Amino acid sequence: MFHTVLCDLLGIRYPIIQGAMQGAGGPRLVAAVSEAGGLGVLPTFGGTEKELRDDIENTRTLTKRPFAVNITPIGRAFTESRAAICIEMRVPIVTTGRGDPGSNVVQQLKQAGTIVLPVVPSVVSNAWR
Repeated sequence: MFHTVLCDLLGIRYPIIQGAMQGAGGPRLVAAVSEAGGLGVLPTFGGTEKELRDDIENTRTLTKRPFAVNITPIGRAFTESRAAICIEMRVPIVTTGRGDPGSNVVQQLKQAGTIVLPVVPSVVSNAWR
């Protein structure tokens, strides 16, 4: 079995993190990935605040394993509202994508006990190509 420090940090069996897959990911997929030993990740982009709350609740009914919510920073109000929901609903892990969600948001999440996991799709920036 391949087990790493990341597995211990996130409470997962395998160092596999599902992409949020905006538009394709949802509670059933997230729960299946988490149940299989990886980290399932709910998307936030394109959904309402109510839909995010419902997705978190639905995921919790499908698995007791750790899962994450991905906050795509597409604007300050969006980022802050999704972070507030994650804090309110005690989501254990938040992934961030498409850049920095802002140090204030990261600080609030960490103060609430949330693990913040930045997702970096490439070590090479498109700006350098």
